[in-house]
Amino acid sequence: MTQGPAPVAGGLKLRAEDEADIAVFAACLQSARTRPLDMTYLRAQRRFVLLFDRYCWEASAPELRETGGLPPSIVRCGMHFDGVTAVATQGLDAALRDQGLDLLTIICRRQAAGAFEVHLLFAGGADLRLGVECIDAGLADLEASRSADPGPD
Repeated sequence: MTQGPAPVAGGLKLRAEDEADIAVFAACLQSARTRPLDMTYLRAQRRFVLLFDRYCWEASAPELRETGGLPPSIVRCGMHFDGVTAVATQGLDAALRDQGLDLLTIICRRQAAGAFEVHLLFAGGADLRLGVECIDAGLADLEASRSADPGPD
């Protein structure tokens, strides 16, 4: 089995086991950017994996959070869901694998027999829905943070 990059020392490393934990993931990933190219369903392992460039909200000044400004740094992170039984998308064009997608939020809905449906909602109406047996997910920073300022064009 191939191992991905290890979490970076001192970086964010979270585990989700219930709806409240997913709400924390959603807060950490607010406005994070991904691409269809950075998403994969590992059917044999029943694992769905995503890579994001996320803003470091936890390191931003309180006044920045209050005014809605973006943090000055971003970090590459990985998120996975285990026990995935179904994957569905809407508004994601498979032909545009490099298309940037900005995450708005993650919503978790309880289904029958303790299962859940996890919705990742993106700007522009794109939607990724995962059916999961239970909430078993992880989120970890994979690199050191870097400046979010793209610099002059």
